[in-house]
Amino acid sequence: MSTDRISTLSTAKAKSFMQNELATSETKLINLAAKEFGTEAKYVLEQMQLQQKTVVKMPTLAAQQWLFTTKSYEQSTAEAVARFKAGLMAAELFTDLTAGAGVDAYFMAKAAKQLQLVEADAEHAALLRFNFAQHAQVQVFEGKAEEVLQQLAAGGTVYLDPDRRPGGQRVYDFSASSPDINLLLPQLLSKFSRVWIKASPMADVTACSLQLGTPKTVYAICWQDELKELLFELEPGFAGETTYEAVLLGKTGAVADRFNSSSAAGVPEITGAAPGMYLLEPHAGLTKLRLDKAHAARAGLKAFNSQAAYYLLPYWLDGYPGRQFVIKAVLPYKPKVLQTYFQAQGIKKVHMAKRDFFLEVAAIRKVLKMPDGDDARLFFTKDASGLGICVVCEFQRF
Repeated sequence: MSTDRISTLSTAKAKSFMQNELATSETKLINLAAKEFGTEAKYVLEQMQLQQKTVVKMPTLAAQQWLFTTKSYEQSTAEAVARFKAGLMAAELFTDLTAGAGVDAYFMAKAAKQLQLVEADAEHAALLRFNFAQHAQVQVFEGKAEEVLQQLAAGGTVYLDPDRRPGGQRVYDFSASSPDINLLLPQLLSKFSRVWIKASPMADVTACSLQLGTPKTVYAICWQDELKELLFELEPGFAGETTYEAVLLGKTGAVADRFNSSSAAGVPEITGAAPGMYLLEPHAGLTKLRLDKAHAARAGLKAFNSQAAYYLLPYWLDGYPGRQFVIKAVLPYKPKVLQTYFQAQGIKKVHMAKRDFFLEVAAIRKVLKMPDGDDARLFFTKDASGLGICVVCEFQRF
């Protein structure tokens, strides 16, 4: 099957079709593709659809007409994140044990004299060989990581992104990963100089760290306000204190903010919120690694309470790595009080969020009978005395 895909998509005929028919309506496109390519039309149509998405997610690879399957595309790293990771993991000998579409490896290629790419899926391995055909330093190994490991050159850096849902059920640590991290890790630490392991943004940092032993560094990488992944760095024999670092990347991939656990200490002063002040919501990487308090203390922010990751300032803070909202009202969480206020203000549809609050957003919506919309943003949390409050903020698009 992989040969059919490559032999179809690599022809001048297919390349010309994909380029010239971008604006063609879907129905007409399907008919044209079937007429031109027969049973292989599915590969052309899939690649055209993925190419349009790749322009946004991985513009460099889109320009090179990188070949994907839907699965390899969905599991691939965004270019902005891959570029940042390449700076962290740069090595002359780089090994990727779960290469997938090869996006991370592509951006490692500039620094590496030798790349070893391991891929268990036969079709994806064939696509890797094709996509990297012009890179003489790249060698592709087809097979499972644990089966191929002994064939690989030792030393340098190894990276893997294990599947944490091999049975279809989401797991929040590495206990059911494929390849089996717990089984494989001792071999990796004995064979390579540095080990990098990617985890889902949904993973539990503490649980993963305990399973890995003592990571040297744990990164939470955000791109455009969305937490994309966790990254664990390990070194053989490391026995020091783990550093936790939250990274925020801008739209182009430039680093907008980096903050680690040794940069500052302390807890921001607790104060009351009032209309006209700004509610500041730190980016997800800071809250994921529980660095938000130290970050807020360094920035001179005030806190709603000792637990919630919402902060306060009487003015807009330029360059803040997160979102800022103008506070219109601070109300006690009393449904009748809130409903009366919303009616008086003409607020009918709102965005909601909560931190350190006793109800989930779905339950709050049900109680207040308030659908999603753009009239205002509501933040539910507790004040310094532990009482539930609703902070009403102006709606702002980001």
